[in-house]
Amino acid sequence: MRCFEFVDINLEDVALETKLEKDGRFIKHCALIITLLCSLFLLSAFVASAQVKQGFATPTCSRDGVASIVRGELAEALKGANVPGVTAAVYMPTRFSQPIATEIGWSEIASKRLMKPDSRILAGSIGKTFYAAAALRLVDMGKLNLDQTIEHYLPAAKLPSADKVTVRMLLSHTSGYGEYDNVFMQELIENPTRVRTLEDWVGPLRRTSPAKPGEFRYSDINFVILAHIIDRAAGTPATEFIRSQFLRPYHLDHTEPSDKREIPGLAQGYAGPTNFFGRDTMIESGKLIYNPQFESGGGGYVSTSGDLTRWITLFGTSTIFTRARWSEASVETHKDPKTGTAYGLGIHIDSTPQGTAYGHSGYIPGYVSWARWYERPSIAVAIQTNTSDRARLTWDGFDISNRIVRKIEMACSR
Repeated sequence: MRCFEFVDINLEDVALETKLEKDGRFIKHCALIITLLCSLFLLSAFVASAQVKQGFATPTCSRDGVASIVRGELAEALKGANVPGVTAAVYMPTRFSQPIATEIGWSEIASKRLMKPDSRILAGSIGKTFYAAAALRLVDMGKLNLDQTIEHYLPAAKLPSADKVTVRMLLSHTSGYGEYDNVFMQELIENPTRVRTLEDWVGPLRRTSPAKPGEFRYSDINFVILAHIIDRAAGTPATEFIRSQFLRPYHLDHTEPSDKREIPGLAQGYAGPTNFFGRDTMIESGKLIYNPQFESGGGGYVSTSGDLTRWITLFGTSTIFTRARWSEASVETHKDPKTGTAYGLGIHIDSTPQGTAYGHSGYIPGYVSWARWYERPSIAVAIQTNTSDRARLTWDGFDISNRIVRKIEMACSR
């Protein structure tokens, strides 16, 4: 009996010991597995964070996701380029109430001032869209007839072919009028800061006979004349009409006429040492070295990428004039056989991989801008840079816009 009891007791102890050992190993294994899982989670979170920062992670259809797409495309475009800075914005009115704006690089290199999303940049010929919209609004108001001759509105100017050239021809660049000549450009170089008058702008038309009305010739002079016609038809300066009809009501608060040398918030412009002003930087002691007023209706506005996306959306959706006017503005009057770009009334029309896009680009010494409304996906993109130096600027903003829209469509289709 003792022996039996001894053996029985030992067997229970062994069983208990064995159970404890197994339980201990199980607990150790669980702890090890939990530790490994935690480590993998932390590692994956770190990698995902790094990928988002570098633009590698699959973006989502969110404000952060869209911003990541834009930053990634800007970073890719600037690889190996010597572009000082770039701002860009995307506006998706069917998804987000406000534009998504971002930036990269320098607003001014010497002072190490970083570019900001709301840094202001001269928009160049994108300003033509403001004057075109003003003309279309005046038609809706019954104050302007697109098929009336310019002689009717500006009889005292006595412009060549004024009895044949119509307002519609000015808007579509089919007046036959040419661009600025060497005399105008030389005077601009020698006296860059003085205020220009209508006689300065139309001087080239008096010195060189224009082509036959109906022939397409892209020319700033068309829109300079248009601006003066808007003055007459609106009964107020064209810039004030644009401000009261568009800038104020739609809160384009960073946009204004660039008709003076000192413009608050303007990024330093870099035109390259070989540009016709003979120096790289365009701002000296807080003022532009030239008076941007020389653009007049040919451009004449300073803006931000965010404002430009909202503006080109207003134009492309005919929010600021009637659908009847949009039907006229969006008709192709000329198509470049080399680029495929067509011109409507104050607007470029392009067939892109993302569908039909309406917009405009703009150049003025030191600055280049692009703005487009993509009709099918309802997305606007604007890109601005503070250099016009072709040695630095080796890419086209519209190519970047197309890639941005394609990636946004992919992200938002998941």
